[in-house]
Amino acid sequence: MKQAISFTFLILALLTFLLFCFFYTAGWRFNTVMSGSMEPTIDRGALVVTKPLQISNGIVNKIILFDPKNYDGTILHRVKKEHIEKDGTLVFTTKGDANLVTDRVVVYPNEVKGVYVFHVPYLGYTAEFVQKHLVWISILLLVLLFVCVKKKSRL
Repeated sequence: MKQAISFTFLILALLTFLLFCFFYTAGWRFNTVMSGSMEPTIDRGALVVTKPLQISNGIVNKIILFDPKNYDGTILHRVKKEHIEKDGTLVFTTKGDANLVTDRVVVYPNEVKGVYVFHVPYLGYTAEFVQKHLVWISILLLVLLFVCVKKKSRL
């Protein structure tokens, strides 16, 4: 019975990993919301999943993740308007749901990292912790695996 549970867990872990790899190679990303600018829609600390932007679809009122030049970090805000500049360039005007005014800078399509798909509240805090301590967590997991293998070989 224990072997069946272990085997099932191993298969589920492998399938989850393969699914994650598939979506990641397809351009889907996971990010942590670090500010309250999108509250109450998306709270600080949420893990947000985004997919690649497709310009052919209108994105007004959609939430995008973008990385504007001259800014350190990414921003997750809602597109309020899309328009063509005098030079023929498509740009987006964005605004956080909790903000009173639109953002001062326009967003160019090449700055968009993804379009919001869904979020998981508070999971971003865990993801940030794991990312910052990945080496220590990996060492701990390897030690635990080694102990479990040694213990099983004694039986």
